[in-house]
Amino acid sequence: VGCSNAVIKLAYGDVEGMVLKENSVVGISVPLKRADRENLEKSVQAAKDYLAALEGDAAARAKDPAAKPTSKPKGAEQILSVLQGKSRLWVSMGGGRSNMFRAMMGGAGSTSDVASIREACEIADLFGKGVVIQKPMSAWLIPDEIAATDSSVIICPRTRSAADPKDPERTGTNIATAAILAKVGVPVAVTCPSGRFGGSGVGTNGILGQDLNTPNVDVAYAIRGGLDNRKALRAITLDAAEVMGVSNRVGSIEEGKDADILILDGDPLHYSTFVITALVNGKVVYEKGKEALYRHIARPKD
Repeated sequence: VGCSNAVIKLAYGDVEGMVLKENSVVGISVPLKRADRENLEKSVQAAKDYLAALEGDAAARAKDPAAKPTSKPKGAEQILSVLQGKSRLWVSMGGGRSNMFRAMMGGAGSTSDVASIREACEIADLFGKGVVIQKPMSAWLIPDEIAATDSSVIICPRTRSAADPKDPERTGTNIATAAILAKVGVPVAVTCPSGRFGGSGVGTNGILGQDLNTPNVDVAYAIRGGLDNRKALRAITLDAAEVMGVSNRVGSIEEGKDADILILDGDPLHYSTFVITALVNGKVVYEKGKEALYRHIARPKD
């Protein structure tokens, strides 16, 4: 279990306030080798025992100020962070490169990752907290099992992997995955596919020119698969913030949250909608009318 990361805001030219939260996510990949699984189970139990012992420390010190405090298990910081709700645990499929990535590259990727998803659910049960299952292929086949662990899912609706012709009903991707998961109450966040040469895939050469400018296009694929518009909007706002562990600050317009707001000229999920004004931390950081690249473009009239 481990990673180093940060959630940042795209406030171009303004470093102050860009870093929203550091290390809000802890990562692990499945399938795990038997020895790794046993070590994880031991480490999680040791961390749970430590937290339980801490509750008795205060009472012990009240009786004896010289009482020795409970020692923290070595190397347990990230596990403790997840158990205490300070970080979200992301579980990646494929133990590195995903089955979908291998299929995209012409490799012999499996047409089902149900076993890995179930292992992710077992890890959620081990921690006693829902995990974030990252880019699973076969989540549409076992939505109830995922929902039972209070886990969330990150998907790429426009990534496709062909089904096994010998078992088409239980293999491959399904464009209706987001809708199927949402129907049973699984929070879904939507992102763009991984790049052909690795990495997150978010960049300046994606669909319609820039993935960073077009998250609504990715979620449009989920809508095509049956996802409700309102839930689709959550998939790129509040549910996305929740899987990153920052929904207390961003993801919705509420009192007490950061004033990060987009003012649009149309439906947020329509491909021709433009951002008119963008505010980050309450400060105007973008105005379409002042940008040479976009100011001359008018939204088509209905």
